[in-house]
Amino acid sequence: MTSPADETATAATAATAATAATAAVSNDPPDPRTPSVGAVLKGKYRLESKIGEGGMGVVFRAIDLEVPESTSYTAVKLIKPSLSTPASKAALSKEVEDTKRFHNDYIVGVYGFEQDGNVAFMVMEYLTGRPLDKLIAEDYALGMEFKLAWPIIKGMGEGLSYAHKRGCVHSDFKPSNVFVTAAGPKVLDFGVARAIGAPIIGLTAAYASCEMLEGRACDFRDDVYAFGLVAYQLLSGKHPFLDQFGRERRAIEARRDEMTVAPIRGLSRRQCSALEGALQFDRQKRTPSVQEVVEALERESRPVLWLAAVGLLLAVLFAIGGFNLYKYYGPQDSDDAFVARLLNSGAAPVAGVDRSTIPGLLELGDQYLHEGRNPFNAGLLSENPLPLSSALLAYQAVLKVDPANRAAAKGILAIVNAYKGEARRLFDGGDLKKAEQMTGIALRLWPDSVDLQSLDARIRDKLRPIAQQSS
Repeated sequence: MTSPADETATAATAATAATAATAAVSNDPPDPRTPSVGAVLKGKYRLESKIGEGGMGVVFRAIDLEVPESTSYTAVKLIKPSLSTPASKAALSKEVEDTKRFHNDYIVGVYGFEQDGNVAFMVMEYLTGRPLDKLIAEDYALGMEFKLAWPIIKGMGEGLSYAHKRGCVHSDFKPSNVFVTAAGPKVLDFGVARAIGAPIIGLTAAYASCEMLEGRACDFRDDVYAFGLVAYQLLSGKHPFLDQFGRERRAIEARRDEMTVAPIRGLSRRQCSALEGALQFDRQKRTPSVQEVVEALERESRPVLWLAAVGLLLAVLFAIGGFNLYKYYGPQDSDDAFVARLLNSGAAPVAGVDRSTIPGLLELGDQYLHEGRNPFNAGLLSENPLPLSSALLAYQAVLKVDPANRAAAKGILAIVNAYKGEARRLFDGGDLKKAEQMTGIALRLWPDSVDLQSLDARIRDKLRPIAQQSS
């Protein structure tokens, strides 16, 4: 597991992931004309620090000097000179203009494509969090449990589906093109590989369909194949097609060797079938849309949860004769309503505070949130009383400066959900006193949470006989 110091190095921007490992990395010699830290592009974007480099270019955190008292960063990605041909720049400019019209919570914001002399660059939303490939490699090499992975899978699917409905194929979907933030995943670089038109750098062979590797025209089903690969890798910790040395196989090689998709432990037969459908080598046999793959994975959870609920209901009926069932099975929580309430508290921004601290506070909150969830640590999440020593204090500091900051509100929601999950784990394991402590902390943050109130009532009902016996 990484330390907070390590997290500081990895919590950068969506652009960091966008330029991460590709099928091959160019051996271009350094260009002395390439702008460096401190340079100002177009008299507007001052490069503050280098935060990433990959096959397509170098990424910097930048400040927009034309915005008075600018309070937030942008990400500026410089396109490598060898890729900045007139045709590539024209195609990339068109792709950026198309992507600028996207307004979706699960797609990174793209602001524009510009040139300063011979330097071509993209301006994008600056995010704090971690690229999905690093998250898997560093913390989930054996795979992420489905209930933890589901929000990421669903968010990725929603982002891709949104773009598909608007006629855009990603064409290079892979773990490094997904950035995980406290507010959810963000999909990056829509159409960039296709616009660059570089067959080596613009295509990541291990995540490309047979049709793409054969040079056929892009199709939404190519993204379905890549989405299936990424979901499989998140849930299992590995690529579904590996050779005897553990190296990732390209789709055409896996097809030639008649490789099959191994089931993932912990998934149902229906869920494994959903992934198999997405990973068909033949485009005609592949599941037609990302949305159908997402629905097939989600559909399985409903009957399982329903059966569990029925079993629990019968147990409660037997134990308490149906008394006050509403507190156990009342309306479920609305995460959106919780976030909206935080954002509509009516609080005014604290005067005299430098808003430029917001990105750093969000980054600090994300670091503590990650460290506090895996393994669970209440101190890092919310209970350390020292200034800015927990995720909660960092997110609350952001909301004091910017009461409408959605990322901070979603970070607090993630903290509550972490306590809720830990309380359920402790309850299932029979550690009732600690479970009660966890629900108590969570209820301080979300006092009217029906889920938490119900869980707390169940814990107290279990504790009551124990207390009576001890007395």
